[in-house]
Amino acid sequence: MKSSEMILQVFPSIIKEIEGELFIDVDWADALKLYTENFDKVVFACPISKSTHDTPDSGLKNCRPINQLPQWASKLEVLPLPYAYKFHRFIYYKSSVRKTLREYIQKASHLEFSPSSLIGDWATLASTEAIKMQRPYVISGDIVYPERMRFSIQNQSLWKRYIKEYSSIRPFENTYSTILKNAGLAFFQGQDVYDEYSPLPKVSHQIYHVTMTKEERISSSQLEHQITQLKQGRVLKICYAGRAGALKGPLDWIYAINAAIKSGVNLEATWIGDGSLLAEMKSLSQKLDIAEHIQFTGFVSERKKLLKILSESDIFLFCHKTRESPRCLLEALGAGCALIGYEGVYPEGLVKTHGGGLFTPINDWEGLSQLLVNMNSDRIQLSQLIQNACRSGELHDRDTAYMNRINLIKQFYGEGIDIA
Repeated sequence: MKSSEMILQVFPSIIKEIEGELFIDVDWADALKLYTENFDKVVFACPISKSTHDTPDSGLKNCRPINQLPQWASKLEVLPLPYAYKFHRFIYYKSSVRKTLREYIQKASHLEFSPSSLIGDWATLASTEAIKMQRPYVISGDIVYPERMRFSIQNQSLWKRYIKEYSSIRPFENTYSTILKNAGLAFFQGQDVYDEYSPLPKVSHQIYHVTMTKEERISSSQLEHQITQLKQGRVLKICYAGRAGALKGPLDWIYAINAAIKSGVNLEATWIGDGSLLAEMKSLSQKLDIAEHIQFTGFVSERKKLLKILSESDIFLFCHKTRESPRCLLEALGAGCALIGYEGVYPEGLVKTHGGGLFTPINDWEGLSQLLVNMNSDRIQLSQLIQNACRSGELHDRDTAYMNRINLIKQFYGEGIDIA
């Protein structure tokens, strides 16, 4: 007999295995807790990453053991799936995974999938199987995927780009379009992704992946102290939190800071995070003779330490190269950081109501540098920008965001949830 409240979620890898033990991303664990409070059973399926799969740009840094989760996890079943992003491994496992997914799709009353690629992406397979089985499902998307895929291969040779374009990118575009057109409900993270895909599903909602709770926001006393110090002329504090990968524009970040320093700005900058370009960032800062102004913390696993760095900074400087909806911008606003970075519908949408951000066209790091110079010379304007950023951050918190999402799922499946 089918449970009335069993949800099957198939997502990209947010669980890794270390010496036979499973670890889950801490932010996802917080989200799953809310799901278990609203469903009788939660089955979470994803590829299981192992230490041999780790790369400098891996997002699975801050994890906790699944077997040490609190009592709520008794309602959670983790369905481990093969890590098969190589074509031969995908073909090898596809048949058995399809059989497993069909069994769970049949048993579940609620389905939520997050397809992100073609090869090795079991959420894509789950979606296509649900279509065949005529089961209604919900889609979650947070990136304009083909754009990111093309960006990742832009420096490869012409023939390699041609092969990947026609062997993986375009086939996924077609498959993803079919999946979205058959979706009864879809969540799209941020305005960029929503604008790209929202016409395809029957019902689309713009959402935000919020990790900050109300209690974690910068306090009014902290904000007042920061503004007072800023107006008294203390050194300008800049930060960024994320992976040092090409998509994040880390070298542009260094160039913008360098130009600001050379223009006379006394600043301290902090890059929080690891990544494949971290060594090149450090080398470039030394070459430009600004290394003493920049601290590279590496990955920070302790959330309190991360939030402390954010809340003690004035500006969150970002140089994102593609249309994506990074949660770090939401955390920065909640911590009282003004946003200065490359323009996009997503970051501009975050501060549309109350303000708190200034933007330049993508790749215009010189423009970012000039904004830093302007804000440093006009501390009154910067103080107002920070206060506006706080007001924008107050519009979002983790629990409210996820409960809205859960209620939308329940409403879609006809459970009479009032979300007005």
